[in-house]
Amino acid sequence: MVLKSIQPDWAIEILSPDQRYKQVLSKLLHCAEYGTELGWLLDPEDASILVVDSDRRVRELKNSDHLLVLTGVELDITVQEVFSWLNL
Repeated sequence: MVLKSIQPDWAIEILSPDQRYKQVLSKLLHCAEYGTELGWLLDPEDASILVVDSDRRVRELKNSDHLLVLTGVELDITVQEVFSWLNL
């Protein structure tokens, strides 16, 4: 029997106070390397989101910056809107 690896299309992580930034970012970069199209790393402390794309490029977005979403998903959302939904 051959096991097939299944990766998520979109990975979203929220950094908790006891986690190390590098550790969580490494997980998202690993996902991108193996086929995940998009990753978000939410940092509640400074209200920013690191976006990791399928090419493993990392961008930091804040405030009214519009977030990248999956291809084919019609969603126009800013960093501020995401953090307004969270009860942190």
